[in-house]
Amino acid sequence: MPQYSTYYRLNVIMQDIEKDSTYWAGWALAHYQWFSGPRFADLVRGGLTISKVKSLYILHEADICRFIEAADGIIAAVTKEQPTRLKTIRKARGFTQQEISEASGVTLRMIQLYEQHRNKINEASVAYVIRLSNALGCQPIDLM
Repeated sequence: MPQYSTYYRLNVIMQDIEKDSTYWAGWALAHYQWFSGPRFADLVRGGLTISKVKSLYILHEADICRFIEAADGIIAAVTKEQPTRLKTIRKARGFTQQEISEASGVTLRMIQLYEQHRNKINEASVAYVIRLSNALGCQPIDLM
């Protein structure tokens, strides 16, 4: 009897598994996580739950790029509803955007863009983040 490689045996086993919506959802979610980089907990917080992914099963025969676009849209919609850390900290300290702008030297428009999720504070210059954190009395990492 010939010896089969582990890879071959795994492929035979995988062919026998029923590839239903749950299987596809797990595969698609794992691929998306690998493609985009965040932790699974962050994807779930962003609205990409397994039930939501299963609801996209209609895309199972499409190119994975279609699922990635749909997942990006889900996360973007949920993220826009959640306040940024900058806004949360600013409001907790009782400051207006104008007051933080004046105290930090960061333009009012930039603060608005960060709080509206139009610009990512994680991609801001280090100087901006440090100035904002000093004005708010927090650590720069708290704004990320």
